Amino acid sequence: MVGGRLIIMKLIIPILIIFFSVNNLQAKTIEYSDLQHRLDGMYYEFKSETPFTGTAEIYRKSSDFMSDTSTDGTIFQRIGMKQGRKHGEHIVWNDNGSLREKENYINGKKGGEQIY
Repeated sequence: MVGGRLIIMKLIIPILIIFFSVNNLQAKTIEYSDLQHRLDGMYYEFKSETPFTGTAEIYRKSSDFMSDTSTDGTIFQRIGMKQGRKHGEHIVWNDNGSLREKENYINGKKGGEQIY
C-alpha cells in the first residue's frame, strides 16, 4: 500500500508543477491607470502586494471635452512589464495609428532596439 501511494505522489507532483507553471505564463493585460508606481520603483495593481507582470495599455482619450475618462478605444501606448518593472516592448502610436516610438526594456532599463 505504501508503494502505491509513493507512485501516485510521484505522478501528482509533476502534474501540479506543470499546472501552476502554465497558469503563471498566461499574459495579463490591464489599463495602465489600474497600476500604482510605488516608492520601491515598481508597478503594482491596486490592492496587490505582488509586482505586476503582463501588459499595461493606455487608451487614447475621446474628443468629447465633457468626458475626460471615456476613451475612443484606440490604444495609445502598450507597455510590457515583468515583476513590476518595464520589460519588453514599450510602443507609442500617433493619432493616425502609425508608429511613433518603440523602446525595449530589460528589467526596467532600456536595452536593445530603440525606434524614434
